[in-house]
Amino acid sequence: MTPTVSPISEEPQQQPLAEEAQHQTTSEEPPQRQTLLDLPVPRLMNTISNGKIVPLLVLAFPFTREEQFRCAEVNNINPELGRPRRETIAFSRARFLLPRHCCLEAIRSKESGVGFIMAVVVASNATPGSLARMHDIAMLQKVQRVLGTTANPRWAVLAPDY
Repeated sequence: MTPTVSPISEEPQQQPLAEEAQHQTTSEEPPQRQTLLDLPVPRLMNTISNGKIVPLLVLAFPFTREEQFRCAEVNNINPELGRPRRETIAFSRARFLLPRHCCLEAIRSKESGVGFIMAVVVASNATPGSLARMHDIAMLQKVQRVLGTTANPRWAVLAPDY
């Protein structure tokens, strides 16, 4: 018997339009929102060239200035200060609020103008133990609560060190 796991975050279901309802009954199911269980599980990192090289990947929640401010709001971090100062303080305090194995790292991102964003890393494909953390629903939900988000993490590549 396999345990059932609900998605990390739930979104209210919208009523389909009449055309969509008819289309749904005659064809395949519409795509559903991606849950943690839908995330692809990468192979373990492999830097030895005796086969296909698998790069180091990290499972991370974006932690941009907007997310930092949301974190400050959710965790009531210095509400008397202005937004820029609260973002900075939230960034420095986040590591104390997050679960033990989480860390803040820069990841590559096409969405940002500079090519990378800060992120809260929750798992990686470096070791079997680190890869297994992607299935720790309680830990992922705690990270979501600290960050004040319902978004799921995504696989990314670390930004290069200069």
